[in-house]
Amino acid sequence: MKRLNNFFYDEDLRSDAKCFVVLNGTQIESKKFVFHFDKNSQFFDILITLSYLEKVNLPTQIITSNIEEFYEILAKFYIYKRQQIPNEILISEKLKPEIEKFKEIVPFLAINKDIEKFYYTYLMIRTLRKLCPWDSKQTHESLIPELVEEPLECIEEIKKQNPKGVEEELGDVLLQILLHAEIGSETNEFTLESIAEGLFNKMYERHPHVFKETKEKSPEEVLNDWENNKKKKKHLNISKILASFITTVDLQEEAKYIGLEFRNKEEIYDKILEELNEVKKASDDALKEEIGDLLFSVLNLARYLQIDPAHALFISYQKFMERVRKFKSLSEEDQKDIDKAWEKIKKNER
Repeated sequence: MKRLNNFFYDEDLRSDAKCFVVLNGTQIESKKFVFHFDKNSQFFDILITLSYLEKVNLPTQIITSNIEEFYEILAKFYIYKRQQIPNEILISEKLKPEIEKFKEIVPFLAINKDIEKFYYTYLMIRTLRKLCPWDSKQTHESLIPELVEEPLECIEEIKKQNPKGVEEELGDVLLQILLHAEIGSETNEFTLESIAEGLFNKMYERHPHVFKETKEKSPEEVLNDWENNKKKKKHLNISKILASFITTVDLQEEAKYIGLEFRNKEEIYDKILEELNEVKKASDDALKEEIGDLLFSVLNLARYLQIDPAHALFISYQKFMERVRKFKSLSEEDQKDIDKAWEKIKKNER
C-alpha cells in the first residue's frame, strides 16, 4: 500500500477506506462514498474533490489504472493546493514535463472562495448521506418540520438584529436546501443544478424591467408586475399555515416549562369542545378570535400527543387534494350527487 496523508493506493478495495475516488472510469459498488471520474471528467473537479477529502481528513483510496497515475494525480493536487510537491511523491521522468506544464496553468485554476466553500459544504452533505446513519435515512417528508422551522428561527434572529445569529440560521436554511437537493438527485427527481437553473429562469422571466424592457419602472410598478406574474401560476399554498403552526407549538412548549400545561389529554378534549361551542355562539365580530382559540386548542392536543401538527395537516392536505382530483375526473352525471360520489372515493382508498 502506498499512502500519503489520508490518500492511499492499493490494487484491492480496502475495508479501512471511508471513501473511494475512481479515476479510470471503472464502476464500483459500495455503501461507502464513491466519486467516479472518467476520462471526460473535468480535471478541476478531481482536484477540488481531493481538496475537500483532505480538509475533512477522510481515509480515501484512490483507484487508478496504475500507481504512476496515482502519483501524477497527487503531484498535481499538491501543486494546486500548495505549489510544492512533497518528497514522498515519486514522479517518473516521462511525467515530469507534464507536471511542469501543469504548474504554469495553476494560477488560472483559482476558484472564487464563495463557490469553493459552497462546494465543500455540498460535498459534505453528499458524504453524510452515505456515511451518517441519521442523514442517510432522511426523506423529503421526514425533513418537513426542519424545512418549515429553520426559516422561522432565522426570522427571529433578524428581529433581534443579531447578525451572527442570522448567519448561523441562514446556514441551517442552506443545509435543508442542500439535503433536499441531494435526496432529489439520488431519486432522479431533480438536482442542485436543476434547482439553480429553475430559479435563474424564474428570476429572469419575472424581471423583464431589468433584462427585456427599456422603460424604467417605480418600485410599486415592479411589485405589481411581480404579483400579476405569480397569479398566472396561482396554486393552493399552505406554507404560511404550517409556519404559524410550528411557531404556536414552540410557544406552547415554552409555556409548559413554566407550569402552564394540561394534566391529561382529556382536559384538552374538553377545552376543544368548549372552544367549539364558543365558535357556534360567537358574533360576527368575535368569530375570527374564537376560531383562533379553537385552532390553538387543537394544536395543543397535537403537541401533547407528540404529533407534529404541521406534518399532520400536510398529510390531510395531500389526501384532500387527491380526492378533489378524483372527483374532477368523474363524469358530470356522477358529480351530481356530491355526497355519494365523495363517499365512494373515500371507500376506494381503504
